[in-house]
Amino acid sequence: MIAGPDNRRFRLLPHGGARRQPYVSSDTLQERHCLALLSASNQAMALGKPFNRFITILWQHGGIDERKAVIATGDFIKLASDWMRPKDGPLYWAWTHEWGATNGAHVHILLHVPPRLDPLFRVMPRRWVARLLPQGYLDGAVETKRIRGAKAYNGITSALYHYDVMGRLRYMMKAADPALEMKLGLVGYGNEPWGQSSLIYGKRSGRWQK
Repeated sequence: MIAGPDNRRFRLLPHGGARRQPYVSSDTLQERHCLALLSASNQAMALGKPFNRFITILWQHGGIDERKAVIATGDFIKLASDWMRPKDGPLYWAWTHEWGATNGAHVHILLHVPPRLDPLFRVMPRRWVARLLPQGYLDGAVETKRIRGAKAYNGITSALYHYDVMGRLRYMMKAADPALEMKLGLVGYGNEPWGQSSLIYGKRSGRWQK
């Protein structure tokens, strides 16, 4: 347990919805947020745009105030969307915010990058984050990984891809009620304990809109 910014106490997320203003806080992820994340992944897959990149950005580590992390995430998504639109159309994405004792306020993002654009895209998250951080890029502020099995994705979900993307989604939802893990069909996709909580200011999760 650790005291949050206003001396409320929360269990720590190790790493690190409803529309909220930056001054509105929440402690946990609700069922509707989890359903929205799963729906975003399923819809992106149905459109032939499966989530195939997992990005973590440590906003507070990079100098962004935790109350402004949601704004920074929105700015990052806009930069990524503006880059993607003329090359491949709309960007398909979903994210969740967390706060942890080591990494402070941070975000996990799943998104789709067409394989032909992946070599160009790989360097972009660091460049965008460098533009958004007050002192420019800081080592360790961004981590980006390819979802396993995504490169070979051809409209048929491989077992490897399905397991990895569901594992990432489950990881993003670990601040939800433990009872939801079975209800949402996420048992077996990872070992990270659910029911964690942390104080987040602003919107806790988001997804692309149809």
